Amino acid sequence: LQKIKEKLEIALEKHQDSSMRKFQEQNETFQANRAKMAEGLALALARKDQEWSEKMDQLEKEKNILTAQLQEMKNQSMNLFQRRDEMDELEGFQQQELSKIKHMLLKKEESLGKMEQELEARTRELSRTQEELMNSNQMSSDLSQKLEELQRHYSTLEEQRFLLGHCW
Repeated sequence: LQKIKEKLEIALEKHQDSSMRKFQEQNETFQANRAKMAEGLALALARKDQEWSEKMDQLEKEKNILTAQLQEMKNQSMNLFQRRDEMDELEGFQQQELSKIKHMLLKKEESLGKMEQELEARTRELSRTQEELMNSNQMSSDLSQKLEELQRHYSTLEEQRFLLGHCW
């Protein structure tokens, strides 16, 4: 009876050792996978942040250029209006010059209209980009919450492992 008891104790110890090794291996695999996933998420988020930052910078530069061009066009338009008024006061010969100025003004106004449309389009694109950035930030926050949940779950598993280790 004593030998059977000793054999059972030895078998139980071997089984416990085997179970602990398997648990340790699974734990190490889980840790490695979790570290890879966290690193991958961090790199992906950093790349996305960089891309969005570069895109925002580019759009801001384009907006500034278009705004400056629009202001220049408005200034030119005002200058043309002043010239047109002066031409109206001149006599017959200046009618020909006035028609040239009117033609230039129409072209400038068309160009101004196109520039305003382009500025509006760029402004809408900037708004969409800002909204996408907010969505990316929300996604980042959601992923961080999921990571925290995984870490809490891991801590719970660690506690269970610790309790199981003391039970044996």
